[in-house]
Amino acid sequence: MKNLKLTLAAVLCCLLTSTLFTGCVKNEDDDKTVSYAALVFYLQNTSDMLSYCDVEVTYGDGKEENKTTAVTKDNTLYDLSWGGTLVPSKLPYTVTFTRKVTVKADAELEKKDKFVYSRGYMYTTGVYNAAGSLIKQTGTETKPEELTVTGATAAALIAEGKLNQTFTFAFDEKGEVTVTVDMAE
Repeated sequence: MKNLKLTLAAVLCCLLTSTLFTGCVKNEDDDKTVSYAALVFYLQNTSDMLSYCDVEVTYGDGKEENKTTAVTKDNTLYDLSWGGTLVPSKLPYTVTFTRKVTVKADAELEKKDKFVYSRGYMYTTGVYNAAGSLIKQTGTETKPEELTVTGATAAALIAEGKLNQTFTFAFDEKGEVTVTVDMAE
C-alpha cells in the first residue's frame, strides 16, 4: 500500500510539474497577434482576349516602383487566369492591380463574328501571426464573368476602356482590408 501511495504521489508530482512547465511555454501557433496579411489575386482572361489583344497588368504597393507584366498564354494558369500570392513585409499597406486591354495592331478584330471576353476576378485575403498561422480570413470574392459579343462591339468596348479594371486592397495595421474595384461600365 505504501508503494502504491508513493507511486501515485510521484505520478501526481510529474503531472503537476509537466503542466506547470507546459503552461509557461508560449505556443506561437496560438498567438493572435497580427504580424502580416497575405493576398491571393487572379484576373480571368479568355483565349480571344490573349489572341487578339495586348493585356498588361501593372501592380505595386506604393513603396517600390510599380511592375508591369504582359499577360500571355505562357504566364497564365490552365484556365488563362493571371495572378498569384502577395505577402507584404509590414502592415499597413495598400496594393493596386490595374489591367489594361488594347487591341493588337494586326488583329482585325472587327471582322470576327464573335469575341469572348471576361472581367472576372477572384481574391482572398488572410491575416497571419509571426509563426505563419492563419488567424482569420479577412475577405473573399469570386466574380466569374464571361461575355460574348461581335468583334466590332469588342473593338469598341476596348477602345472605350471598358475591359480595363483597377483593384485596390488597403490593409490597416490589424490586417483588415478595404477593397475598391473600379471597372468602366
